[in-house]
Amino acid sequence: MESLDWRNLSFGYLKTDANVRCYYRDGKWGEPEETDSEYIQLHMAATCLHYGQEAFEGLKAFRGKDNRIRIFRMRENAKRMHQTALGIKMQPVPEALFTEVVKRAVLRNARFVPPYGTGASLYIRPLLIGSGAEVGVKPAKEFLFMVFVTPVGPYFKEGFKPVDILITRGFDRAAPMSLYLNNDVREVDIFSLQKMLDARSYVKETRYITREKAAEDFQQEMGEDFVGFLGYNPLPPSIDVKLHASYANPDSFAVLEKEFRTFPQVADVAYQKDLIYDVNLNVRKISLGLMLFGILLGLIALTLINNTIRLAVYSKRFIIRTMQLVGARNGLIRRPFLLRGITQGLIGACLAFALLLLTLVLADRQLEGLFSFSDYAILGVLFGVMVLTGAGLAFVSTWLSVNKYLHIKTDLLYT
Repeated sequence: MESLDWRNLSFGYLKTDANVRCYYRDGKWGEPEETDSEYIQLHMAATCLHYGQEAFEGLKAFRGKDNRIRIFRMRENAKRMHQTALGIKMQPVPEALFTEVVKRAVLRNARFVPPYGTGASLYIRPLLIGSGAEVGVKPAKEFLFMVFVTPVGPYFKEGFKPVDILITRGFDRAAPMSLYLNNDVREVDIFSLQKMLDARSYVKETRYITREKAAEDFQQEMGEDFVGFLGYNPLPPSIDVKLHASYANPDSFAVLEKEFRTFPQVADVAYQKDLIYDVNLNVRKISLGLMLFGILLGLIALTLINNTIRLAVYSKRFIIRTMQLVGARNGLIRRPFLLRGITQGLIGACLAFALLLLTLVLADRQLEGLFSFSDYAILGVLFGVMVLTGAGLAFVSTWLSVNKYLHIKTDLLYT
């Protein structure tokens, strides 16, 4: 062990003390067993050799600053191997067995876990193969699950060079940008920047995220204590900026990104450029489709309203003629019909607005944040347009229908 140059290890195989194996036979998994042999005895008709019935995983163990050994996201590898096994008709390895064998292999070879700070790690290779003999194309009845380990250096010769990334899940109706701040920036300067951003007309809201809060959120998301693993918190403080919907387009984002980068407190600006472009492109396509669909529905609604009013007036055609015979003027005859039509149009508009609000409420429950009911101006304008449209359509249709029977010949009243 003393001869190993931990800082200059290649990503290759080095013999260790032991590997751990477990066999699936007679419908059940046996007990894990250790061996120092580097070879596997296989039947020449084993399905792994002929039909590729095999799967492997790769993960690592590291020695921390406190000299403790930690295995990175072992259960995630167990889940992935389980899914792989199901896909190629192999006997899945239970998660408990997977973790037991991996831990046992690491502990058995603990002296091969490189020291903290060398950049090296202990590579862990779980392997599942079909060991049963089959000549026909069918799954094996016996399987071998084994784990071997070996100390390795970085996969890339230049070493580990982590990059800053932004992970987001879900969506927000307000387009977000993240301003990553310099680690040495003072808190008073951060609050000053946040206050300045809040005053901008294009900013909907801002949220200051401390380094500690960022680490807490990331740990909750990943399920791993990466700060304890690394020995320090690599995440910088940041301010999440949510823009108003009217600024959620690629051109506005590009202009604002340039402006934000000029702030001395800001180290970097991140947002999903491809997502913003795709969303805007899809919104334009959807808007065009909805507009055409709305025009079609509008024509259908106009036709139905007009025909309904015409039928209503048609049923009163003899009353109109009777009023003419007793000397009533055309304006007096139209008035009750127009008032009734406008009233019905207003009632219909109110019912339509209520149904629209109900639809928005149900949609908001399914897609939280899709619509804000605090936008009273938009709701007021929408209600006014619907009321005016309903009353206007009813007025015009009623006027035209009544006029028809005011000037029609008596003989045509019976057709």
